[in-house]
Amino acid sequence: MSLSQRLPNIDSGPAVILPFALKRQLRAAPKEFVLTEVPPFVAAVARSTYLFPLFQDASSAPEVPTFDLVPPAQAETLIFFDWDDTLLPTSWLIRVGIVDPSCRIDSQSATLSLIQKVHLRDLVALNQRTLRAAMSCGRVVIVTNAEHLWVQQTCRKFMPDLLPIIRSLKVVSARMNFQCEPGRRGTPVEWKRQAFSKEINAFYSQELRRNVLSCGDAPHEHEALIAVTSGVPMCCGKSMRFSALPELADLVRQHTFLCGQIKKIAGQGTSLQVDVAACAQRRLLLTSPLLSDSK
Repeated sequence: MSLSQRLPNIDSGPAVILPFALKRQLRAAPKEFVLTEVPPFVAAVARSTYLFPLFQDASSAPEVPTFDLVPPAQAETLIFFDWDDTLLPTSWLIRVGIVDPSCRIDSQSATLSLIQKVHLRDLVALNQRTLRAAMSCGRVVIVTNAEHLWVQQTCRKFMPDLLPIIRSLKVVSARMNFQCEPGRRGTPVEWKRQAFSKEINAFYSQELRRNVLSCGDAPHEHEALIAVTSGVPMCCGKSMRFSALPELADLVRQHTFLCGQIKKIAGQGTSLQVDVAACAQRRLLLTSPLLSDSK
């Protein structure tokens, strides 16, 4: 029996108090990203913890809905990706001794095992799917606070199969471009903010709606995105937050979720922040058998 057959209809009549175990599953994903057979009212209950407005401060939130009913077009969509711990599993490479803590890749003290290489190839395949899906939604730019050429060098060394896609994208070192500008604050958030702002101004004409997405693990991306999208007319900001200091398996789960959902996220007509790590973890619950009748 399906979940929808076993649950009461709450479209009319008194409110239904849902059992705790069921509530736990209903919280598993926002309504757009429910992955199993769940009726609409359940999706509404699940709206959630994991997909919520980008603007937490009411003073910075737009007074009216950002877009009308027409979804953002490809020409209106700009997607930023961080590199370290978003596409490249940098923290994991440091932990297993492949990269030293100063992020030098020419002083290896260990080599990857066969199983680690297999798992890394799995991540590369998912990165390819995520980036291709993003490219089908709009322009994709990699913006990193790492040094110049770090992205290309580490991709060539650890993810060579991803290199053709990386070469087709613009890669920006925010640190190199903005760290030493006179009169500028030398903080990672400020580097990202300036890099985002420059790319946005280059991509959008004045009359276009702006649908700007940022994918990254650090607060820098989130804060920079808010800085460049809040208060801008006809502008959506969507922050997709990855987990900090992830294991390789964490990135595999997160990209498994994101590569299948980024088109839906990009198509939303409002500003959002999505906890990709939480959604990815909860997806494992949703794809497991639903509650038995005895629970």
